[in-house]
Amino acid sequence: MERPTLEERCERLLQNANEAARHALRVYLVFLLICAYVFIIIGSTTDEQLLRVSRVSLPLLDVGIPILAFYILTPWIVVLLHFNLLLQLYLLASKLHLFDSALGSITPATKQDEFREHLFPFIFSHMLVGYHHGRLAHWLLKLAIYVTVVLLPLALLAAAQTRFLPYHSEPITWLHRAAVGLSESLRRKISTPGRTRFRSLCEQT
Repeated sequence: MERPTLEERCERLLQNANEAARHALRVYLVFLLICAYVFIIIGSTTDEQLLRVSRVSLPLLDVGIPILAFYILTPWIVVLLHFNLLLQLYLLASKLHLFDSALGSITPATKQDEFREHLFPFIFSHMLVGYHHGRLAHWLLKLAIYVTVVLLPLALLAAAQTRFLPYHSEPITWLHRAAVGLSESLRRKISTPGRTRFRSLCEQT
C-alpha cells in the first residue's frame, strides 16, 4: 500500500481540524447566545422582585420561573456550558496542533500559507495556527477569544452573584462563589497539548 505524501497527510489533518472547528463553532455560538440571554434576565431583575421572592420572566418565551430557582441553578448551568465549550476547544486545538506540526515540514513557507488559507473561518483556529495573518489581526483574534471564553463567563457569574446580594442569603451566595471558583479552575486546568497559544491564553491571570 502506497504511503500518503506529506501534502496528502496535511490535507487530511486539515479536513479533520476543520470538521472539529465546525462543531466547536456551534457550541461557541450557543454559549454566547445563552450568556447574552442570561445577562438580559439578570439586568432586568429588581430589588423588589428579590425581596418579594417573585417570579422572573424569560424574554421571548414569556414564561415566569421562581426567582430563587433561577439564581440557584443558572450559575451552575453556565459552568457546565463553559466546561463543555472548553472541552470542545481542547479537542479542536489537539487537531490543530497535529496539523501545524505536520505543516512545519513543508517547504517553501508560501506553501504552508496556502494550507492555512483553507482553515475553517473560526476565530479560535486562526488564533492558534493562522500564522499568515498580520500581527494586528493576530492580536484581535486573541482578544476576541480571551473576552468571550475567559472573561465572559466570569463576568456573568459575578453579575449573578452581585445582583442576588440584596436577598441576603449566605448559603446561596456561597453557591455563587463556588461556581465562580469552579469556572476559573476549569479554565486553568484545561489546556492543549504542546506549547500552543491556547495554553498560554488559559494560564493568563
